[in-house]
Amino acid sequence: MKELIEKCQKDKGSVTLFNLFFNPIKNLDNQESDQFIDMINNSKIVNVLDSIDNNILHYALMINSPLSSSIAKRFPNLISQKNKLGQLPCHFGAFHNNLDLTKFSPIRGSLCDHRGFTPLHIAAELGNQNHLKSMAESIEERNVFNAFALHWALKNDEKNSIKRVNKLFFSKALLQTANSVQMKTKNAIGMTPKDWMETTCSANEIDFIMFK
Repeated sequence: MKELIEKCQKDKGSVTLFNLFFNPIKNLDNQESDQFIDMINNSKIVNVLDSIDNNILHYALMINSPLSSSIAKRFPNLISQKNKLGQLPCHFGAFHNNLDLTKFSPIRGSLCDHRGFTPLHIAAELGNQNHLKSMAESIEERNVFNAFALHWALKNDEKNSIKRVNKLFFSKALLQTANSVQMKTKNAIGMTPKDWMETTCSANEIDFIMFK
């Protein structure tokens, strides 16, 4: 962890969700994942685990399968099962803006994985606004890098124009809800949400975010 933080201090461009949390493209590119995806695509739903304890609901939400809801209803215990990294199925659901994460989130217990990432951290990085309301209880959660979801929302180095705008709207909405102290809170590499905003956003974008 120390080495990872030092790398991020030297190269702030390495502070990405895929580097610090999870890379779905890399994790889906293997034979074991293919078996789970084939089961989902062929509607052969079995309650089994892969080598890091991902269950079939982890995979269904990872690929945004339309069967996710029926899997959760058939095997409700899967909703609260964490893999070896502490990740819940709803962590992977947060990658997709069209889902209602309340259907896939445990009623009790922490939503943090072993590095302190919540689904809201993921939604913030991607600008998935639909999850802001359902994951509002995680607004004050910090991950092991001492970063709130607000840090990830205001770090807007998104090149895709649509995704960039989505992050701007997400940031504006989150800022109206989060405690104002968060804007001055430094993460593990010394960056505050305000620092990220001023580093990655234009003057016009900052005006949009800050003014109600």
